[in-house]
Amino acid sequence: MDGAGGYFCSGADTRDLAASSADPAAPESVARTSAVYAAFVQVGRLPVPSVSLVTGGAVGAGLNLVLATDLMLVSHDAVLDSGFVARGIHPGGGHLALLGRAAGYQHAIALGALGAALSGAEAVRRGLAWDVTEPHAMLDTATRLVAKAAADPQLARRIKQSATLELGPPAVSWPSALEIERGMQMWSLGRKGSQGWDRKPPKPPKPPVES
Repeated sequence: MDGAGGYFCSGADTRDLAASSADPAAPESVARTSAVYAAFVQVGRLPVPSVSLVTGGAVGAGLNLVLATDLMLVSHDAVLDSGFVARGIHPGGGHLALLGRAAGYQHAIALGALGAALSGAEAVRRGLAWDVTEPHAMLDTATRLVAKAAADPQLARRIKQSATLELGPPAVSWPSALEIERGMQMWSLGRKGSQGWDRKPPKPPKPPVES
């Protein structure tokens, strides 16, 4: 999958998510957030190996969408950014589980909790992405990668199924992660109240000046 206009995906509409936080247990609120989450889950449940081609930015829910694929190709100008912390929102959609599955616990904390962002080259160096290339060469690179699987789709499906069962993440299932993060995301949006969903987070205190 690839985005349009040189930008993969800037994330979900937080105004829509914020509307759910007013009464997160209401059936319509659960249905609204579930519809957003389902976009990632449906990609992750594809029975064949999937490859994402990331140009520009993949932020928030856009990063979830990328992480739901099995293999990531990135351009040199790509930016992988959790984006939730910068807006004072708890991650959702199984974001932390997806980060942990892709690159391990430390990367899940660095991106999901500390708000670090990675360039395309950094993502490859840290093991989050498979390869970095120029945008015009990405489709050819992906086509070569999937050629053997495409020649034997039945085998590819079996291997994908085995990998999913064997590799997990084993600590908590993705559906469980969805429910864990749903409540916390609704809390983080609901606490804003009259301050507005798009309020900028407070600036961190300045370090003391040594005398």
